[in-house]
Amino acid sequence: MELPLVSICCTAYNHEKYIAEAIEGFINQKTEFKFEILIHDDASTDKTANIIREYEKKYPDLIKPLYQKENQYSKKIPVTSTYLYPNAKGKYIALCEGDDYWIDPYKLRKQISYMEKHSECTFCFTNSKIIDERGKNKDKVFIPYEKENERYYSNSNEIYNLGKLALLGFIPTATFVFPKSILKDLPAFFNKRYSAGDIKLKLYAASKGYAYFINDITSVYRANVAGSAMTKWRNYSRGQLINHNQGYIDLIDTIDEYTNYKYNNDLDKLKINFEFAKLSAMSDKEIYNNERYKDILKDFKIIEKVKKVCVIYFPKLTNLVKRYIKKIFDL
Repeated sequence: MELPLVSICCTAYNHEKYIAEAIEGFINQKTEFKFEILIHDDASTDKTANIIREYEKKYPDLIKPLYQKENQYSKKIPVTSTYLYPNAKGKYIALCEGDDYWIDPYKLRKQISYMEKHSECTFCFTNSKIIDERGKNKDKVFIPYEKENERYYSNSNEIYNLGKLALLGFIPTATFVFPKSILKDLPAFFNKRYSAGDIKLKLYAASKGYAYFINDITSVYRANVAGSAMTKWRNYSRGQLINHNQGYIDLIDTIDEYTNYKYNNDLDKLKINFEFAKLSAMSDKEIYNNERYKDILKDFKIIEKVKKVCVIYFPKLTNLVKRYIKKIFDL
């Protein structure tokens, strides 16, 4: 029996509003090769599993779901690496979470065509659109995600080493494609829980070769989905923010050591941002006197500087005002 060349791995939890659109994006891929769709439902409490079952009935040879009876994420079990990767039969793995979706029917063909011709490419990604579930930023292009990342964005197809990939910033997980072979003999740090597993994955994958960016918009990233990681981060307490940013710092240090400090200069530039965010959450006034953070402060607009001063010098009052505003506008 012919094995699939690509395994599409999708995680879903309470995505009844979105999962059908995600699956349709997978099914509509026009390829010259076989692919499979692995979907993990993490004991959803809505109709997500029922929707997946309907698609499973229609496409039994294509869709291979796994339905959990108990939520695995709450048990701190890494769902993708525990349940999806081991069952993937493809040479390549493509990722897309259940609340995102693909809009380019040639997405996989473009990425796999390049990777098949360039075996040294161990990570391929594309551009994307953002749809804000709060009604903001409709049709906004994803990359570069933050202003400080613009200088590393070339507006064309581009090869990135690990360091430059790190400085490109947040990139959409729904565009990730990588060879399954990189998951063999994983280093111990890969299974540790850091703040964001997709950052760990992309940097580790790039360490095995290089990353290739295709500047086509192939997918849609939904921002501010209820229950999503980004939504949770926005509502973190002071202590959670400190731990969250420390997780990123630990990951960057670990990747730096793992790559024998080959990309130290770039990784340190990335780490500065998380240090600044952590110290801000700690209301550490020294960030204004430390030369290490002068470039971050220089790029701040006046209103951003005022906000930062309020957070650091008047943390209790700032939190009180934030809660009041959220209550008024139901944010």
